[in-house]
Amino acid sequence: MEESSSPAMTPERWTCPRCGQIYRLDEPSCPVCAITRENRDKIGRITTIRTPKPAEPAAPVEITLPFILREARFNLPVSTGGTTWTSGVIVVNDCGLFLLSEKDGLEAEDLARKSPRSVMPVGTASMFYPASGIKRVVHERLIGYFIELNEGGRVPVRLAVEGWKDLDVLLDLLKIPRS
Repeated sequence: MEESSSPAMTPERWTCPRCGQIYRLDEPSCPVCAITRENRDKIGRITTIRTPKPAEPAAPVEITLPFILREARFNLPVSTGGTTWTSGVIVVNDCGLFLLSEKDGLEAEDLARKSPRSVMPVGTASMFYPASGIKRVVHERLIGYFIELNEGGRVPVRLAVEGWKDLDVLLDLLKIPRS
């Protein structure tokens, strides 16, 4: 008895694994299913199983307050009735955030030892915002970069990536929400 070879079994043809259509080898993919001839054995298979390593607990971070975040830019209201962008530092103490402008020439370490209880100007272009007066701090690319106040206002802030990482740790310490 002679075996007859089917068209799918010949070396010059291939069969689509999904729909079963038979194609010549010069046909690179199945027009019905869009499965390529070269990758037909990889469909639905997992080549590597990756198991994540258990995360090691992070070492506790020692933070001493006051903490100074350098190279900050912020937009504060000024006494003339408008707002202006200024450069300076953000000083975080156990009561809140000082946004200190370089224009005022204030000593950050001396000023941070004071503990005001409400929003107040500490210079012509510098402000203090208590932790209880801050609703949240936002630094997301599509939303914005600002300090949102309980009163409804926003203070736009710009920091380097490392500055935002440091500020996140400090906000957690002060129990100020962030996103």
